[in-house]
Amino acid sequence: MRKKLLLFIFCIIFCGCSHKTNGEVGTIIEETDNYIVAINYPITNTKIDSKIKKEVDFIYSNFVNDSNKDNDKNELNIDYTFHYIDHYICVALYIYKNNHNDINNSVKTFLYDTNKKKEVQINDIVEDNDIIESIIEEKFQKKMDYSFIFDRENLVIFIKDKNEVETVTIPLSDLDLKIKLSPIIQDKTVSVSIPERVIDPNQKVVALTFDDGPSQYTEKIIDILHEKNCNATFFVLGNKVSNYSDILKKSLEYGNEIGNHSYNHKWLIKLKSDEIMEQINKTQQIIKEYTGYTPKLLRPTYGSVNSFIKSISSLNVVLWNVDTLDWKYKNVNRIVNNATKKLKDGNIILMHDTHKQTLESLPKIVDIIQEKGFQCVTVSELKEIQLIREQFHE
Repeated sequence: MRKKLLLFIFCIIFCGCSHKTNGEVGTIIEETDNYIVAINYPITNTKIDSKIKKEVDFIYSNFVNDSNKDNDKNELNIDYTFHYIDHYICVALYIYKNNHNDINNSVKTFLYDTNKKKEVQINDIVEDNDIIESIIEEKFQKKMDYSFIFDRENLVIFIKDKNEVETVTIPLSDLDLKIKLSPIIQDKTVSVSIPERVIDPNQKVVALTFDDGPSQYTEKIIDILHEKNCNATFFVLGNKVSNYSDILKKSLEYGNEIGNHSYNHKWLIKLKSDEIMEQINKTQQIIKEYTGYTPKLLRPTYGSVNSFIKSISSLNVVLWNVDTLDWKYKNVNRIVNNATKKLKDGNIILMHDTHKQTLESLPKIVDIIQEKGFQCVTVSELKEIQLIREQFHE
């Protein structure tokens, strides 16, 4: 079937980056009887890296020490956005902690001027920050401490209010700026045709799936898949979409599928109903905004799902039955073996496009899959083939 998508060429350039470090992203993944930790933080190769890592280590060590004092299973999740705006670097760490079922959200921001080689404060951006403080005071009826990042159009203010973070967006056009940014290139809408794929429903199929991206490895992964006539499904995080919009559009153009994996990898089953809806709906909206594509699939974070999540979303929930453990092991042969040793028709294979070892393992994995007579398809293609087979055998 030939599909057409309206894709948006978004010309603002963002550079996204993932205690194991691979040169671009730092990662801490850890689970014990007392806690689970999932942390990603960017490595910018500038002086702010030491401050970012110091903040992450401080949050992590305090969380672990507190968690080891009790019998509850606590959770810490840190994810981030990392934007280049001309010669400015803007990093925001989104921190989610669940201690004794007490949920606490916070945001830490880091800004750096690569020309002047110094950190950026609000007074470096605007001539007079009284406007900002008056907007905040009007909203909260009192003065509040805040942090901020900015893009080419808006100043985004983060205000900690009890255990939650409120966001206030102020158009840069409403402010008297000290800085000058290069002009925005207007978006253009183009029609992109996705090439036809011939899939034999009588031949065995498996679905490769990739979670937690996009990342700096995603484009190389989709190139490998394309070269080997494979398609896959990418379950993406909403807060990374703007950084990699062109890569996601390329992935769609190659015939891959995009699914929803929440906005910033919070543990969905631990959230309130309105928070779950926000995680899902916000991601749907941003994927649609930047790619023109509306996902039909949802993979809940950590593979945890309950009847409520199934009932509130019109998306089809997709888990997996083969786990490569590519997030845990760096050994390529071990990852390849985990992916291919017990392949069955209809398997859904879990991988992550945020790790270098995943990229290095992929060519061998695909080669073995194809040598065993399997076709690599998207999850939706797999489900469609299974339906065709059921109808044929009725």
